[in-house]
Amino acid sequence: MESPMGHQEREHDRAGSRVQNRVAAIMAHTTRYAFKGQSRLAKDAGASEAAVSRLVNGCSHPSYRLVYAVTRALERALGRPLSPDEIVSYGGSYPTPSVCRLAGCPGCLPDEAYDEDERLRPEFQGVKPGDWSLPGLFLPATYLQPLIANQKEDR
Repeated sequence: MESPMGHQEREHDRAGSRVQNRVAAIMAHTTRYAFKGQSRLAKDAGASEAAVSRLVNGCSHPSYRLVYAVTRALERALGRPLSPDEIVSYGGSYPTPSVCRLAGCPGCLPDEAYDEDERLRPEFQGVKPGDWSLPGLFLPATYLQPLIANQKEDR
């Protein structure tokens, strides 16, 4: 299977640059992955839960096969076509900068923006709906995972 990623991007990967992804932000725009998201995504993609966890948490340089399988699963959940280069980035930018726009969302804030009393958390004050998902402007996609983990620990 030939990768649509360019030669330059593969060279960056080999040089050890950090691969960024926004899988968690895209998952946040689906109902399918709202509960047991990583487990369901792994099953839907035909991948191991460990591989999906490493991808979502930015702990690995994912294979093209994994990125492709996750892309297809996210496409089905969103009901919209996606390209693998909308999922991972070697340079920190994506063809569609806003995950909200990519998912067909008019602009939102993630559930993690609100505390248990439904008050907006201080770190989200002044953030316009949709801007949280722009790479480098507010929250990297991997920021969502620690927020989710902290909420589980608090319960």
